[in-house]
Amino acid sequence: MRILLIVAIVALSVLVSCRVVAQPRTCADRSVVTQWLADNHAESVIAAGITARGALMELYSTQSGNTWTITLSSAGPDAIACQVGYGHGWKFIDPPPATSPEQRLDP
Repeated sequence: MRILLIVAIVALSVLVSCRVVAQPRTCADRSVVTQWLADNHAESVIAAGITARGALMELYSTQSGNTWTITLSSAGPDAIACQVGYGHGWKFIDPPPATSPEQRLDP
């Protein structure tokens, strides 16, 4: 049973990584990328965060969630943004309420 579980996890990891590699990585000035996503897909930033290495990760989506895009940007006023993923069918999910200060996502 344990071996079957390990094989399933490895197979799923390979499938997921192959799917991500198949998407082209496009990079440009962050302001250009943001404007292009707004003009061509009606997407705007709905979530953002700083990665462990200091890059800005942003999730763009339409209001309906029909399409979405994830970008990583360098820091600074001349930031370069790279598209690292995109797709369709984004679903907004409300996080469960925090029951204690330790469970809150906000610092």
